[in-house]
Amino acid sequence: MILALGVGCGDDDGDDGDSTMEDMYTPPQPDLGMEDMGEEPMEDGGIEEDAFVEPDDAVYVRVAHLIPDAPNVRLCIGPPGLATPLPPLPSQAEQPDGIPFRAVGEYITLPIEGVTAYEARIFDVDTIGDGDCSLTDDPLLSVEVVTSTLTPFAHYTVAAIGFVQPGDFTCLATASACGDDKAARVAIYPDAEADTASAQTRVLHSIPNAPNVDVCYDPDGSEGDMDPVEIIDDLAFGDASDYHVTTEAIAAGSFRIFVHNPIADCTATPVLPELYELTVPTPAAVVAGFEPSFGDRLVQTEYAVGSVHTIVAEGVAGVNAPDPGFAAFVPLVDLSVE
Repeated sequence: MILALGVGCGDDDGDDGDSTMEDMYTPPQPDLGMEDMGEEPMEDGGIEEDAFVEPDDAVYVRVAHLIPDAPNVRLCIGPPGLATPLPPLPSQAEQPDGIPFRAVGEYITLPIEGVTAYEARIFDVDTIGDGDCSLTDDPLLSVEVVTSTLTPFAHYTVAAIGFVQPGDFTCLATASACGDDKAARVAIYPDAEADTASAQTRVLHSIPNAPNVDVCYDPDGSEGDMDPVEIIDDLAFGDASDYHVTTEAIAAGSFRIFVHNPIADCTATPVLPELYELTVPTPAAVVAGFEPSFGDRLVQTEYAVGSVHTIVAEGVAGVNAPDPGFAAFVPLVDLSVE
């Protein structure tokens, strides 16, 4: 099974207009998605309430759940040692079951003026429930980000990747149990800004037990007149490639992922071992495979000029995959310009 999804939990064009600073620190309202961050202004950071309304500096952040053996989760995010507890995201009213594997949140706005750091903690949905983020100090994962390392008004994807129990899975490169280097962790990826004159596409390798890979674009999706073109070489688990930039929309063909071969490319004979393929446009059967509560706002099928895409290779490779043979290409829209 192959799956395509978009931004998630909101508009798929990366628009930040609905997430104001007041939304960040006021009580969540029904049906507002994942943008409401808490109840009161921060007190211990010495920041006045008005600073959240019109900040000089802010960043836009979304969260991706890409851990195959992790349960549904909720997110807690705020400055370390926040005096007033914030509720987890999404709330039980918004998503009773939390954030499932393969779901991606919309961008939320985080002010960075006067804020030294943010701490993001990811909890098992059954652990955090619908209580506030002060009730437990035992998250599945956590990461602290110093705001001085962030670019004002830039976009970032915060992804939970890896295995909770790596020893339960076989790594294809070694044919043995995966080690601690495949353990679950949080990774942060800067997202490109959209350009009205180009389509930008990158690949994020988040299949923990897969080896390094090469990615090729096949313009016609078949053998014959047009050979595949290698666009990404030797991409390791946990890494995101540079963006592949085209001045025309990608409207046909397929993206194909191969086990990395240092001495051959995707036109080599014999053909390199192919792991997965994502055809363009995304097949209806793939679109239908996504969880209904998120799918109607997550699926992406086009790579238009003016858009920025992250194709995520995710899931589990090999015979011990939770869904037999499943490891998906998931195109996530970072930003797009009308």
